[in-house]
Amino acid sequence: MNKKFIVPRHEAINKYNTKIKIRGDNDIIIKEYSRQFEKIKPGLEVCLTEEEINEKMELMKKKIETFETNKLDNNLQEIRKDSLNRTRDKLLDYTFTNGYKFKSFITLTFKDNIEDINYANKKFQNYIDQVRRYEKKKGREFFYIGVPEFQNRGAVHYHILTSLECNQELIEKKSIITVKGKNGKYRNLEYYNLKYWNEGFSSAFDIIGDINKDFNIGLYITKYLYKDLGNKLWINKKLLKSNNLIKPSELNLDKESEEYKQAIEYIEKKGYVLKYSNYIENKSNNKYIPDITILTYKKNNI
Repeated sequence: MNKKFIVPRHEAINKYNTKIKIRGDNDIIIKEYSRQFEKIKPGLEVCLTEEEINEKMELMKKKIETFETNKLDNNLQEIRKDSLNRTRDKLLDYTFTNGYKFKSFITLTFKDNIEDINYANKKFQNYIDQVRRYEKKKGREFFYIGVPEFQNRGAVHYHILTSLECNQELIEKKSIITVKGKNGKYRNLEYYNLKYWNEGFSSAFDIIGDINKDFNIGLYITKYLYKDLGNKLWINKKLLKSNNLIKPSELNLDKESEEYKQAIEYIEKKGYVLKYSNYIENKSNNKYIPDITILTYKKNNI
């Protein structure tokens, strides 16, 4: 167990208004916030004075009063939106950082109209455990990330990116059918049989071979987060992933600091260029949600 040192609050706190996030070799996200945040330095614990404790208690009371004044529905809507946005950010972070590991996009459904997310999650986890054991026996590490989704009729199904390869033992080609698209053109679709998933229909497509190189699989999968507009997913785990995925590297800095200027210089020196700049304004009455400017840097050859 790592020992932590208890120090006064002003010695333990780092203040920052900018977060630099490195997602893999080709993608860096910088978030510039309109207000400052505080974070405890690693290895330290805060020793609060009696005055600081009273201040925190008063702030908590004000938050509760604000919550009750604005009524439950409005606050839950705002909280749920924030929760989904944070889940979306995590999903994109892990997808960009580990993108080279994913080889297939899989959809798993139930033949019965299963609406119990806890029951469905147990079946999903059982499938994942069997796949992981199989891959381990073959000397391969299994990676996945995905989201559950409720269909309009209420049934649960899953969309996941995996390290499994199509046309191998666990994703065998089942058949090819010709379908007519919305544009009137016909195309061939390959259907696969996913070993160990015996609960209903399953499908897969090859990320490496079946999609255009400009297609952003991370953004594609996040759309399923927002399809459930009820409260079912709000009270359940919205992001499903293997524990062996790499987290993006993060650095919290003050925008006016010398360290931030040096970080930007280093990023540009390494061949990254600013591709996108997106300003997000907080239009709610929640003073705790800041405005954010999101800067996306990519390698010059991307």
